[in-house]
Amino acid sequence: SLSNANDQVAAATDSTAADELIFQMKVPKSTLLAQMRRTDEGYVVLAGSYARKDIVASASDTLVTLRNRLLADGTLVEADGELRFQRDTLLSSPSSAAILVNGRSTNGWDAWTSSRGTLSEVFRSEEG
Repeated sequence: SLSNANDQVAAATDSTAADELIFQMKVPKSTLLAQMRRTDEGYVVLAGSYARKDIVASASDTLVTLRNRLLADGTLVEADGELRFQRDTLLSSPSSAAILVNGRSTNGWDAWTSSRGTLSEVFRSEEG
């Protein structure tokens, strides 16, 4: 298919478009990882990513509500002592994605990293 061909070309040139980059973040106190990609719609935590099972007592109501909804609809399930994303999950900001993974307040611009640096280094330089 065309998208597979494009992916192979991008991988072969090592000048992967920023929107093709996969960013990752380690789940706190764990060796497990979460992966995220920026799209035109927002920030997508990829299926198979992990999130911290425990959330801090000071967690925002927004985080608690979102996690509960994702647990209720089967997007997040318990796995390997943490939570695992069963499907790609769209979020409005990199910090929302990072907070969901970390279970606490997190600056997603700095927390998500790729082969080309942090999300901030890759995108904020482009956006001015």
